[in-house]
Amino acid sequence: MTEKVEVPKGAIALVNPIKSVEDVQEVVSFDDLDIALREQPSLYAYYATCTAKAQLQYNRAKQNVDFVEASVGNTLRKQLIASGEKVTDASLLRRIKTTQNYVNAIECENDAQYIYKLCLSLLDALEQRQQMIIQTCKRYELEMTISGAYRSKTGLSKDDIMNAISRK
Repeated sequence: MTEKVEVPKGAIALVNPIKSVEDVQEVVSFDDLDIALREQPSLYAYYATCTAKAQLQYNRAKQNVDFVEASVGNTLRKQLIASGEKVTDASLLRRIKTTQNYVNAIECENDAQYIYKLCLSLLDALEQRQQMIIQTCKRYELEMTISGAYRSKTGLSKDDIMNAISRK
């Protein structure tokens, strides 16, 4: 059974898959290269999905602002016409923007945009993590080749590698 969330008019329920800074640090760091190599694809896939959902959520929040603006505008226009006041688009828009429903919708849009950008940042961090893993693997391969514990794919000897490094 799902819990029912009470949402004020103009607001929508938002989900943030990133709970804290510690979660982000745990996701992007790696102490064990073997575990990092194994986890990287699934972490990236999971947070790519979260990012897509966050973008959808943000798009819906933007649509919600338009919907609230239109529905509040219609209601206000009818009230103003019924009271005999002159209605201009500019005065109507000013009144719409001061209603609680509109303010709630804008706050939800801002929160959804924050969540979306946070997810994008984490996805970027995972791409950087991937590059760090690749560079770390290359460094370990070079160290093993130099120490003689590993023969590189190129077939270069330890002396060839040392000569290449010393030329730089």
